Amino acid sequence: MDWIIVIGIVLIVMVFSISLFVFIKSRTKKLSKKDSRIIKAELKKIDNLSNEEKIVTMDKLLDYALGKIGKTGTMHEKLKESGMVFGDINGVFKAHRLRNKIAHEVSVNVLGQEYKEAFKTYTKALKDLGVN
Repeated sequence: MDWIIVIGIVLIVMVFSISLFVFIKSRTKKLSKKDSRIIKAELKKIDNLSNEEKIVTMDKLLDYALGKIGKTGTMHEKLKESGMVFGDINGVFKAHRLRNKIAHEVSVNVLGQEYKEAFKTYTKALKDLGVN
């Protein structure tokens, strides 16, 4: 008799977990193909920019993408609201902080490793939103 209760509880937990996962995924919008194409076209233009300019541009593209899937407010607010969308939300926040440093501080020089990490993070974040 006790094992029936245990099996029942396990099944209830499984059904709840699956339902929660489906609910969260259904609320996560992806970019339209048109918006994805716009972002990809902009990404092709950044090859000749400095590392600092690339980071600022990648942040702008992520901000644009978040707006297109219905997120509002400042970039920080959009990121907070979108945490479940990204595989590495902490990395995205770190990249955004680097962008803020570039945009607001005088004489900022982005180190090669910082740039590579931020660029990789922004690229992954855009993929998480549907830019292939």
